[in-house]
This record gives sequence, C-alpha cells and structure tokens, in this order.
Amino acid sequence: MRENGRQDALSWGGTPLRSVLCCIVLIFTLGAPLRALASPGIGNDLVVLAAAPAWMSAETESLLALDFDVLVPAWLPAPFSDQPRASTTSGYYELYWLITGGAPTFLQITGSVGGDIPDFSWYDRNNELTVNADVGGVPAYRDLTPIYDNVYWEVDNVVYTVSSQGLTDTDSLALANALVLLEQAPPPPPEPEPEPATISALETVTSGTTLTITVSNGNGATLNASGGTFVDTGTSTYTDLDNATVIWTAPDVVSEESVTFSLTNGSAGDWIAGAATIVIPPAAPSLSLSCLPEVSPGEQVVVTAGGAGSVVVEASHGFWPEADPNIDFDAGAGDSRLSGDIGGSGSVALLWQAPETTEPVSATITLSGMSGITTASCVVAVTPLEEPNPTDPGPEAPASISTPATSSAAVITAETPSQSRSDSDGSATSTATPAMGNSMNQQVPRRNRPGRDTSASATTPRATSTLRLPESDGTGGAGHPSYVGAPSGVGSGSPLVAPTSAPLPPAPRPVLSGVTRSSPENITADASTPPTLTPVPADTASRDMDTVEAMIGPEGGMLSHPAGAVLTVPAGVFPSPSRVSLRPVPDSALSDSHDVALVPGTGYDIKVYAVDGQAITRLARAVTLGLALPSGLDPQQATVYSVESNALEAMESVSDDEAMIHASLTHFSRFAAGTAREEPVLPGWILPWLVIAGSAVVILAASAMAGSLQRRRARITRRSGHQRVR
Repeated sequence: MRENGRQDALSWGGTPLRSVLCCIVLIFTLGAPLRALASPGIGNDLVVLAAAPAWMSAETESLLALDFDVLVPAWLPAPFSDQPRASTTSGYYELYWLITGGAPTFLQITGSVGGDIPDFSWYDRNNELTVNADVGGVPAYRDLTPIYDNVYWEVDNVVYTVSSQGLTDTDSLALANALVLLEQAPPPPPEPEPEPATISALETVTSGTTLTITVSNGNGATLNASGGTFVDTGTSTYTDLDNATVIWTAPDVVSEESVTFSLTNGSAGDWIAGAATIVIPPAAPSLSLSCLPEVSPGEQVVVTAGGAGSVVVEASHGFWPEADPNIDFDAGAGDSRLSGDIGGSGSVALLWQAPETTEPVSATITLSGMSGITTASCVVAVTPLEEPNPTDPGPEAPASISTPATSSAAVITAETPSQSRSDSDGSATSTATPAMGNSMNQQVPRRNRPGRDTSASATTPRATSTLRLPESDGTGGAGHPSYVGAPSGVGSGSPLVAPTSAPLPPAPRPVLSGVTRSSPENITADASTPPTLTPVPADTASRDMDTVEAMIGPEGGMLSHPAGAVLTVPAGVFPSPSRVSLRPVPDSALSDSHDVALVPGTGYDIKVYAVDGQAITRLARAVTLGLALPSGLDPQQATVYSVESNALEAMESVSDDEAMIHASLTHFSRFAAGTAREEPVLPGWILPWLVIAGSAVVILAASAMAGSLQRRRARITRRSGHQRVR
C-alpha cells in the first residue's frame, strides 16, 4: 500500500513539480528585462535633468550641447569639488577630475558614439572582460584593479565609461548607476542669411547733373565712384554706408562715358557690390546759321547766328571787320574768329567781309558751342565779277542794283570829300554814289594785323558797298521791324539806306542758301534749321541734275540739293557714318496716276549706303524730306508721294510759308510732289487694253453677223429647191 500509496503520491505530485519548475524558468528568463524596466538611471526611467547640475558651469554646459545623450553625475562624489576639465569632439565627450599631491585620485566619465568596449583588462591583458555587472539594467563590464575601477556599457550605439580611483563615498559602478541625462537645449534656429549688399543707380545720366545712388545692406561699407563726386564728401568716395541714399554729381563729358560704382568692405576692402551708369554729354544747343550763297570779293554781308549761349563763329576765308555789330559781340573782332554770347533775342547779326580774290573761292562759315563741336555751317561762294567785253557795251548800267528776290538788301554808301555838302542848316549829308554793289575796291575798318595793308588814306574815296541781308535769318531782312544787329559804323557818314527798285534778272535755277550749285562737298550741316530754298522755276529743263552726296554719321546732319530738295537726318538715325545722295529725276521718268498729277521738277532719288557698301532702305527712325514747289502752286494742295514701279503712295506731308512741302520718311526710294486731280483720268496703261478689247468686240460682232447671214442664205436656198420640186 505505501508503495502504491507512495507511487500514487509521486504520480500525483509530478504535475505540481513540473509547474513549479516552469515558473522558475520563466522568472529567470524574464527577470533581466523586468529589472531593466524597473531600475532607475540608464533604462527607460532614466532621470533627465531639467537644468544643469549645480556643480556644472555654464561654459561646460554649453560645451556639452551635443547631438547625442550626455550622462553626467547629479552631484560630485567626494573628494572632488572643482570644475572638471571638459573636452568634446564630434561624437565624443569627456569629463575629468584630478587631485594631485597625494595618492592617485581621479574620476573620468566619457561617452563615444560608435565606441568599443575592450576585450581585456588594461591592467592585465590575460584577463578577458565579460559581462559581470549592469548599469540601469544594461549589461556592463567592470574591470576592478588595484590602480583603477572601470565600468563599460553601451546604449544606443554610445559606449559610456566611468573610471575612478580614490573615491571616498562611492565607487565607479554605483556612480555609473547614478548618472543622469543632461537635457540638451534645442538648437538655436539658423540665423537668416544676410541680405546681399546692393547699389541702385540709373542706367544713364546727363553730364554735370546729380543722381541719387541707393545703397542697401552695406553694413558700414565704402562706396567708390570711378568718376564724378559725391555732394556730401566732395570726393569720389563715401564711407560707412549701411542703408542709405547719397547724391552724386556726374562728371562733365563730351562723349559717352561709363562710370562704375563699387561697394567695398570698410576694413578689408573686399568688393561686395557694384553698378554702372552711362554719362552722356548734354544736348548741344540748337544753333543755326544763315548766310548768302554767293558774294563778290571784298563784299560785306550779314551772317545771322541763331540759338542761345556762348558760341564761336569762324570763317575759313575772309574776316570779321572790327566794326559794329561785331565789336558788340566780340571786342576782339578783326580776324577770322568771333566768340560771344547770343542773348535772349535768340539771334545775332554779324558782318563778314569776303576775301579779295581773282579766283572763285568757297568760304565755309561754322558755328559751334564753346566745346568746339560744330553744330551749324554754311558755304559762301566768292565769285569774281566778269570783266566787261569792250566790244559789247551792253545795256547802260543802272544807277544802283538791288539783290535778288530771295534776299533783302541795304546799300551802305561811304562819304567822300567830293560828295560832302552842307544844307542850308549847316548839317552835313551824304549822297548815294551810283556804283556796282559788289565792288572789289571796297575798304572797311579792320584791325591792324600782319600781312594786311591798313595804310589806306582817310582821304581816299571809298567805293559804295552793297550790304546784303539774308531773309533766312528769321527777321525778314533789314526792312523787317524785328531786325536786330544791322551793321552800323562801317565808315564815317555811312548811312543805311533802302535798296533801289531796279531788280536783277531772275536766276536761271533755284538758289539754296548755304550750298553751292553742283558741289557735293558744300553741304549745310545745320541740324536744326533747314536752309532757305527758292521756288522751282517753271522751266524744269534748266534744273541742276547733278547728284549731291555727303557722309552723315550718328550725330545727324542735313543734305541739300541746289535744285530744291533738303534731307534732314536727326541724330541717332545712322549708327555709323553713311553715304547719303540726292539725285533729281527727269520728269520723263515720272508717271502720273489717274487721280494724282506729279509736280514737274520735284522728283528725287534718295540712296544711302553704309560704310561696308550695303544699301540702307529702311530706317527705325524717321528723316525729313523737304521739296521746293513752283511759284504759284499752293503748298496746301500738294503732297509728297513715294514712287514705286509707277505706283504712288501718299506720305504724310506738311507745308510751310516758304513754298516747301515736308514729309517724314522711314524708307529710301524715289519721291516727288503731287496734287490731286479735280477729275480723275484713266491711267495711261489702260488705253491699249481698251483698244484691244474694243477690237475684239468688233471682230466678234462681225463674225456673228457673218455667220447669221450665211445661215439665212442657206435657209433661202433650201426653200427655193422645195418650190422647184413641187
């Protein structure tokens, strides 16, 4: 029974025994994780300091702001009380305390991302390190030797070490379990990228004017200009700029010039920003020059300069007599150059004397500003008088001669002793001496200069001189009430009298003020006031058919044809010097249209070639073509037409009071003036076609009639045959 009972007891007790053994295994199996979860320190319940421990300085705290967990002691173990030596590198930190002067006493705490735990003891390499402790539930390796007490463990790929010797109130393992996590302050937000420094300035500015320069984010930089000056400093440098606007004065230039602005670091001088501005010269004053196209040797004529400001007038031949109005304009008058100011009247009349010559001479008179850049010029042909033929007495010379209808004239007579007389009141008067106005023996007061004979006796009779005034001076000639600067004081007792009524024979062709006939090099360069043109004569067969041409560059200019055409080219039309030509077109080469009648003598071909020989036919900017109209034709009724393959295209045209019509052109071809027909006519080309069409109609009608007659005869013949059969 005991056996049975004993066997039964064992059998009964076998199941509880196995259950107890299973529970023990489970407890040991799960014990370590449960301890890790429940233990303070390194595990999930690791103490995190809200602030640095009391013993830690701000400098050390700042140094330990790393991108991985940093473990530090919450208090300093005895016998340490000072700040440790702290050092960090990328992925590593070390805290080290050391007390010298006695038994070795130190404490070292390290953390190394991706570090290694040694396999052996540094004290005795024969001793292999194995897991023999834990830190906060994490397996640890403790190497306790007579000279140090080291503990190693790893958490999240960071190997931590506590090494000590001489601690009085704890040991390395206990201290390792008491380490706390130093809270890392959130990394400061990245500082915004500083705004780049900039300089703002206009792309172009006129010479001598002021410009506002804006500097942004300079941070104490220095602004430098390659030209001009800053108003505040009086130099080309402006220092200590951050966000500011400064006033800069552009330099005086006679041609385009680029000025660069640079912003440099105030201390190092490094370049940080830049800008550039183009300085352009000031617009040249609008100057004009008016003079007669043809004079005689020694003749004195009035040259009118228009515009404003200081100007210089020069003559390539002849001189400006030392007399009024020249000395009022320039006290140093008497040679070939005058310089003075044109006042508020806008014009000044000056007296020029043609050179004494026996050969034809072309005298060029130029008008320029003080910069020396010529802005207007005219050419005067000095033509000696023809010697009379002794075998042909010709008509009796008139007592006095007036100028052509295109100009007003005033006759200055010089008093001689034989001509002086006294009236009943004792006052002296002068009489006009009948003489040719273009006398070569004329003498006028002049400055005593080397090479010029001024020894003429005061008693020598002086011939009458004709002083001719161009109407194109804008005053209407000497007789106009607004005429200013009429020469006076040319000689003692030289009154200014009106011209005589005897007219000169009409010129055989139109005269263009400032241009000699058929002389391409004599081109009026006045870019503001077109030369004066006389109306085209009715007899167009007498037109000057020569071609005139000139080189006109970016500064612009004017090309005039003596037959009655003016092409004005504003500045900036041609990017480089271009050859421009004007050629009259014979009337036989022009064809009217059914509703437009072209004006005879107004056709011109305009051609332009660049420096490389390429023809220029289209323009980005317009030029102006002026055509002189025959006398008697109302300019208001005329229009400028472009003639292309006998097709006429009307151009927008305007007229003036000088019997001229003007049109703006953006292409070059053949042009002529025309008027609208009151009753349109059929074009000439349509008449042959009308004849051909009429002939065809007649032929078709005759053919139809002939066919009808043949068919009628056939019917009659058939009827007669039937009657005979019956």
